Amino acid sequence: MRKLPTVPRPDDLIDTAFARAKKAGSKAKGPLGRRREVSIAKVESVADTLMERLETLAEAYASFKFTPFSEEMLSIRLGLRGRTEGGPLEARTERLLGAVRIIRKLRSQHIARIVRSFPSESMDIRKAFYGRAMSVVKGIDKDLSALYAARGVLLRVPDIRPDMPVVAVAGFPNSGKSSFLRRVSSGKPKVAPYPFTTQEIHVGHARIGRLEVQFLDTPGLLDRDDGARNDIEARAVAALRHLPDLVLFLIDLTETSGPIDGQLHLLGSLRELFVDVDIIPVFTKCDAVERVPEHPGVEFRISSLTGEGVDALLREIERRLRGKDLGTGDAGFE
Repeated sequence: MRKLPTVPRPDDLIDTAFARAKKAGSKAKGPLGRRREVSIAKVESVADTLMERLETLAEAYASFKFTPFSEEMLSIRLGLRGRTEGGPLEARTERLLGAVRIIRKLRSQHIARIVRSFPSESMDIRKAFYGRAMSVVKGIDKDLSALYAARGVLLRVPDIRPDMPVVAVAGFPNSGKSSFLRRVSSGKPKVAPYPFTTQEIHVGHARIGRLEVQFLDTPGLLDRDDGARNDIEARAVAALRHLPDLVLFLIDLTETSGPIDGQLHLLGSLRELFVDVDIIPVFTKCDAVERVPEHPGVEFRISSLTGEGVDALLREIERRLRGKDLGTGDAGFE
């Protein structure tokens, strides 16, 4: 699914090309004389190695099938703003292909010079080609670095099966999202009593009745304007925007994560932001308080520690999912 080759540094790419050239030169034979044949073989080997590797990288990253979610995750993590017809990495891959064209031209020019040269001049011409080729590769250092960083981001985008419904778990930091995911699914995110423990999006799978469901543990959100949110919160918003068929919004009754009024205000903000998303508000950590407040908009009260109320919530999740016309969704990868 993730056919993204490792992106080398320029020096590593050059070292590989020169290492292969040594072997090519040892086998050189032909009518032009030993020195010139060796130089031609080495130039061809260095050029072919560089061009083949750069073309492979460009093709792999240019053909990667982005979804709106994976593209927004790149935008958040790397600051790649805006969509282009060829994808968000189009400019980077085009510069790699531009380097290939230059190396191919240098290869032809320097081989032609070696053919016309005296044998004693062939080594100098070969070294001149090496210098030019190295400059070309070093000139795309920023593009290779950008692809390397993009690969790291894309490999961390969760695998979302498009044929299975998605339930996202949202709320304030430390509101019990990871504990809930560990309780009901195969997901094992880190659980700790401090905010923003969850910095990435974790996926767990569970069977609810006859449904196979994907649960997403999203990073915590604070009650503030979208423009004031940090990158961790932005990942949660991206997941809520693109992935779920249903959202559970957990409200921490202990107020360890924040005042209940603030949590309810965030719930209202999310409903305004995602008007087409079905959101179930849930009071959580009910085992840790003496009295669970009555609120007309919050029907479910659970404890991920004791399991209280969890089965009833899962039955409601199944009921709502069965009432939906579930399509293929927007998976992290295609």
